[in-house]
Amino acid sequence: HHLTKKLVSDADPHNSHLELLDQAFSTATEQNRLLQDKLDHYQLSMKKSLLNSVVFSSYSKDPALVPNIDQFFDMKANNEFFVLCIKTEDKPLSDLQLQQFFLTMLPGDDSCIVLSADQQQAVFLVNYTGPEQHKDKVLKELLVNLHEEKGYLGAVSSGSNSPMDIPSLYENALAASSHWPLQPVAAYDALSRADVSLTYPHDKLDHLTECLREND
Repeated sequence: HHLTKKLVSDADPHNSHLELLDQAFSTATEQNRLLQDKLDHYQLSMKKSLLNSVVFSSYSKDPALVPNIDQFFDMKANNEFFVLCIKTEDKPLSDLQLQQFFLTMLPGDDSCIVLSADQQQAVFLVNYTGPEQHKDKVLKELLVNLHEEKGYLGAVSSGSNSPMDIPSLYENALAASSHWPLQPVAAYDALSRADVSLTYPHDKLDHLTECLREND
């Protein structure tokens, strides 16, 4: 009885002990759910802030071109995120032209943003919207077309509908790209676990975090 009073401060003396305990546990469960919701919201805000910093750095030469990343965090059911890695072995690569290519080929607005780029390689974050199935295969086919037309090497990560997974998708794309040039277009989902563990150990630091630290 004393334990029940401690668990339920405003206990109704007419309720049985079992009812009071049930009320106490229900209250505790709801409080835990609310706390978890707050933690998830905080983590999501941190991820968005991190991504915004990385994207702003990628467009530092022309801040007017910085895209709106809000749609990457609207949590729509049909959204699926991918990271693409593209490399050229000869002539300089234009990340903005490639971004425009994907914006033209994919549905939605601001569906592709540059995460990092130099004259040889660029990494893109894609928000593939809509109910279309096998989105990973569509992206791989676009990379195959780029390889056939321009000779670019391409890699695509696995997909996820959560923006919380963006750093992992980045690692996925880098893991797939380690199979160049034997596989000029590589997909992370096609790699065996042995390939992944040998080519890109998961204990390496999150590359997005490294980018942010370098820009502090």
